[in-house]
Amino acid sequence: MRLSKYISLTLLLLVVSSSLASAPSDFGRVTTIDGINLESQQIIIGDRTYKLHSGISVRNFRNSELMSFNQLAIGTKVGCEITEDGYISEIWVLPENYEAVERND
Repeated sequence: MRLSKYISLTLLLLVVSSSLASAPSDFGRVTTIDGINLESQQIIIGDRTYKLHSGISVRNFRNSELMSFNQLAIGTKVGCEITEDGYISEIWVLPENYEAVERND
């Protein structure tokens, strides 16, 4: 009986932990927000304007919690993923001391 409960609890923990988002080890782009236009669903990062993907997620790097797009501010350091067609699909709010990892793509 104890073994059965232990196995059930272990499986439950595995399912829950696999469903939680975790921050990637690197991003397509690490920069600061230069401008935000909520009406046109655009964001300016690194002096370049990007459209926001309809399913965009904004997350806190420290705890992976979802954030509202309205919580973003000019000057915030972010990591983001950009789709092939130029849309931002994911934004991670980074700590000021975050250092980017170079990609070898």
